[in-house]
Amino acid sequence: MSALAALKNPIEHITEQQYWEQYYNDSEIHSEWNNGCLEEKTVSDFITYLVYKWFQKTLDQYLTVNPIAEFTGLEMGFRLQL
Repeated sequence: MSALAALKNPIEHITEQQYWEQYYNDSEIHSEWNNGCLEEKTVSDFITYLVYKWFQKTLDQYLTVNPIAEFTGLEMGFRLQL
């Protein structure tokens, strides 16, 4: 199933493994996995950019004090439980 078809049919459950293997690198449709459903990633806005900037600064300061990891490039998938 294509990412577009999965987005049009949100009832179908997609496993996280399926997302990473079949949908993550789709260049036509940008989507993200959310508890079994694909959601289309919208274009970022200024508020989202400010949150990203805050998170990056906070993480940078933490890693300066606690050098337990390094930054990677954008578009890396990870889980963040708030």
